[in-house]
Amino acid sequence: MLGMKGAIASAEKLTAMKIHLDPDGLSANQSRYTLDNGQTIRVRGKLPDGRWKNTFAYLVEISDIIQVSSNNCRNEGFKWCVRQRNGGWFSSRGYSDLGTGRGFVIYPFGKNLNRDRCYIYFLNQNRIANPSVVQPSLVGHDFSQCST
Repeated sequence: MLGMKGAIASAEKLTAMKIHLDPDGLSANQSRYTLDNGQTIRVRGKLPDGRWKNTFAYLVEISDIIQVSSNNCRNEGFKWCVRQRNGGWFSSRGYSDLGTGRGFVIYPFGKNLNRDRCYIYFLNQNRIANPSVVQPSLVGHDFSQCST
């Protein structure tokens, strides 16, 4: 899980630097960015957006992962689940005091996202694509309940 966290943090930093060095890839409203391979990702504040499906699935390679809409990770064909969360979810756990933005959480098979603190997380704290003040993204983990 720490390897995944590192990959997500690195992808966020590298993509932010790419956007800074090549802003021509930004859409007119600065909500999308076109990568060198032609894939378009979502951005907020010129940072990768906190969406798995529309952003980080294209920036990192993590095998055996599925996006779910449930707090339970029970799909036996996958080792990992990823679930989208809004800023309020992160604020309620003390990770951010802004209560805005968009993020995702990756947690292992057999765990419940709200009951078991066993996950890594990413949050782009910006509410809009081009805020006047850009808030940094958060990449973290909580392994306090990872025992089986």
